[in-house]
Amino acid sequence: RKRLIEAEIMARIGVIGCAAVNRGADCTAIIQVEKRDIVQESLVQKGISTGLHYPIPLHLQKAYEHMGLSVGSFPVAEACAKKLLSLPMYPELTEEQIAYVCDCLNGLK
Repeated sequence: RKRLIEAEIMARIGVIGCAAVNRGADCTAIIQVEKRDIVQESLVQKGISTGLHYPIPLHLQKAYEHMGLSVGSFPVAEACAKKLLSLPMYPELTEEQIAYVCDCLNGLK
């Protein structure tokens, strides 16, 4: 079911420049968008909850500070951390809810 939901979301929003980046976990649908914070706030205002997985790249988290890595050590990870947004994903998600999320994302073009 997760693969079907994800495929539907990606098919519907692909035209706005979002890139599917998650293919592993069954509980997340993660997209990559420019101006993530603005997109997230727009979705929240429309009643769509979103999430941020790893908003701070691992190498910049306190648990890894002993490694002596700093901003710029992993520029791709740092860029992704600013663009990734988790969309609603659960088995009970209806076709209407999927369409609503996609329509709201498409409305942000």
